Amino acid sequence: MINRRLLKRLTDDQSAIRKIKKQYDIADEVAFDIQSFLNTHRGNALIDPSMGMPDMKGFFQSHSDIDQDHIASEISDQITRFESRISSHTIEFDERDSHSARLSWIVNAKLSEPEARTINLRLFITED
Repeated sequence: MINRRLLKRLTDDQSAIRKIKKQYDIADEVAFDIQSFLNTHRGNALIDPSMGMPDMKGFFQSHSDIDQDHIASEISDQITRFESRISSHTIEFDERDSHSARLSWIVNAKLSEPEARTINLRLFITED
């Protein structure tokens, strides 16, 4: 009888954890996953060698202008390929928040059904 009570308590605890997980905001989860694969160097992800961004150090060490459109395209391609919970997105370079050692983009992404809401992400690329 004592064991049944303990088992019942453990089962109840697991149910409470599942309820908390369901309440966890999917937008936070999507943002975390995007951050994870954009912070991965291309070729280093075991799941897919095309996951991740190319080496960005050359962009900051070059004397030529940084190709913001190329980087935005890379970011957009990664989101399209690896984040299926987003149905559509736009990406825009943020000149106000960018300088010589940091580039900034704003991503507006629409979550797929059943959420179907828009989330806004700020992405930064720094020279280090």
